[in-house]
Amino acid sequence: MPFDLLLITWFVFLLSTAVSWFVFSRIHLARLDKRMMGAGVPLSCQIDVMGLRVLMIATVLAIPFSRAGKANNNPIIEAAAVKTYTTVVDRRMAIFLCISAYGFAALSVIGYFFIPTPVS
Repeated sequence: MPFDLLLITWFVFLLSTAVSWFVFSRIHLARLDKRMMGAGVPLSCQIDVMGLRVLMIATVLAIPFSRAGKANNNPIIEAAAVKTYTTVVDRRMAIFLCISAYGFAALSVIGYFFIPTPVS
């Protein structure tokens, strides 16, 4: 029973991560890049390592790093510029993407290390 529940939850997180990643990267991130280029500001994150740019920008929008002062020290992404040109809908989608992606990663680790595979 616990394995089945973990598997169903893992699959839900997998699907929600895939859909939210696609929507955020194709719709919200494209609009953000267009707004920034229209204002003459360089792109928010010049480096894209196998799609990690999407998760980096979503993390900057979703998690309030500004309180800890860590967002300004990141050499890869300009956090202040990203936050300036986003809307509330962009931030909500970024929050959903972060919750689903990090939840998927956490459930993957938990399922691999802590849940024994059923023996038939």
